[in-house]
Amino acid sequence: MKIRFDRINRGIVLAVLLAMGTSGYVVWQNVSFKNNTPTIAKRSEELLREMAETNIGSDTDAVRRKQIAFVQNNFSSEKTGASVSLMGMNLNKGSILYQLNENMGGDYMDSEDDDWEIYSAEYVQKSTEVKKSGTTGADVTIDYELRFIYRGDPSFLTYSGLNNYSYMYDDGDDETEKNKRRQVVLTAQANLFMLPDGKNWKIASMSSDEYEIDVVDPDEEGGESDG
Repeated sequence: MKIRFDRINRGIVLAVLLAMGTSGYVVWQNVSFKNNTPTIAKRSEELLREMAETNIGSDTDAVRRKQIAFVQNNFSSEKTGASVSLMGMNLNKGSILYQLNENMGGDYMDSEDDDWEIYSAEYVQKSTEVKKSGTTGADVTIDYELRFIYRGDPSFLTYSGLNNYSYMYDDGDDETEKNKRRQVVLTAQANLFMLPDGKNWKIASMSSDEYEIDVVDPDEEGGESDG
């Protein structure tokens, strides 16, 4: 029996071809994303290390200008509708820039005492999990440790925005205690939603599910924690 192709419903043929094309495109997207997974993981580590290092310095305005430039260059402005949040706050480009700009005037969660210095920032990414999110995005879950050595009462830019840790200790009026060197150790799990931007990946939003904070003497073990 011969099949008369001219009698076959053209709508059915087009539907079959469309389904095949869509399926092929999805497979191609998944393969392409899987190939990009090591690049995304490496990029997330680079970004969080660089963000930690923007804290180093002793002048609030100079440090904040450095941090604003980092956020401008490495956070996506794209409106994604992603619901990554921390304590009800969506930590995206706009909300972080708001904190940084307010802090340049000393109005947002900054130290009452301007005499401070952050000497070093050490970032170690312990594990990274990358999953596809939507058509082009990536959900990145990271376990890491972050160490700052500092004196005074500075604010630090981390995965959860600007924070200071003076509540971890009470110096009273002792000037020697206020100016002693301390080390803050953050052990955390961060969540990044990342989007491609040309050949690079940028952070669209970020938050944290788990964290532990220790403030210790740089030369001693132990300390207080909050988590």
